[in-house]
Amino acid sequence: MFDWLDDFVLFHDFSLTTLLHILRVAVTLHLRKLDGSTIEALFHPDGEVGDALFQHHETDVHLEQLSKALVALEESKALKFKGCYLALQKENFSESNEFKKVEQTIKFLCSDDLAARLTSYVNYVKEGHIAEKSVEFIDRLMDEDLQENIANNENTDFSGLKSRTDFFLKREQLLQTAQKKRTTKLDVVKEDLIRFLRAEVKTLKRPQSLIMYEEIYIRNAKELENLFNPPLRMRVHLALATPSKYLNCKCCQVKPTELKSSLPPISMAYKLHLECSKMINVYDWLQSYQSVREDTSKLSIAQFLRAVRELTVVGYVKPTTRKTDHCQRLTWGSC
Repeated sequence: MFDWLDDFVLFHDFSLTTLLHILRVAVTLHLRKLDGSTIEALFHPDGEVGDALFQHHETDVHLEQLSKALVALEESKALKFKGCYLALQKENFSESNEFKKVEQTIKFLCSDDLAARLTSYVNYVKEGHIAEKSVEFIDRLMDEDLQENIANNENTDFSGLKSRTDFFLKREQLLQTAQKKRTTKLDVVKEDLIRFLRAEVKTLKRPQSLIMYEEIYIRNAKELENLFNPPLRMRVHLALATPSKYLNCKCCQVKPTELKSSLPPISMAYKLHLECSKMINVYDWLQSYQSVREDTSKLSIAQFLRAVRELTVVGYVKPTTRKTDHCQRLTWGSC
């Protein structure tokens, strides 16, 4: 729901009033699916329900802090808080591209840049065990001997060798040691930081795995999208093809392609126009309408002309100057 709500409010409406209205409707629809005892337990938590709410709160805080830490370390437009927050709720995030980008960024940063990003995160969050651990890493990055090589230096003394074979083995061992990557204290700090973040990701509890997930979390995004941002053309087609769903009357209960004399004039005219080609002869259209309606009075003609005008306003047909007694069809397909 968070993903759809963010996209809809920021890119379609950008209204705080609409956001509050959506949240009220979302809560109302969610509570309607719960029984009275569950609702009372949620508003007056005690015992098992209280423990469940506490676990969900701790998980949300952990998710938020870890997302902010990863975004602060990566610090690019590629990784944003929303995407990171949602990706952390999936399995195997430590093997995802998002985490690999953070890991790669940490390895390329110098000590000053890494300390600055950790400091900005600590100043923004100010509390939490991730912030406390970040302070420890900042203190380690302040060490003056970060570039000191701490790799194990092999013994280069050849004096104690007894045979020619031992000499060649010793030389091969020294060559392998020389090819090893130089290890500094900064490299150790970076590896410890990556190891700490990986452990935090693996120990993170997903909300889906906690008890009372269905009762606590609101997950009716599809229902809200149909209410606040419906596919208009499909909705108009359904209303005209099956008007009984909106009028709640038995006389209009027909299949989408079925014609019936009791249908509203605009619905009947719409279904007839679906059978026409690009250019619609208005007189033939009227004759078909009257044959289905079984009425040739002036009232039926007036109802037909009003239905055609309404279809023109909606955008299904338009007048044309090529043939004065024709209309041009503007849409194709039924949805």
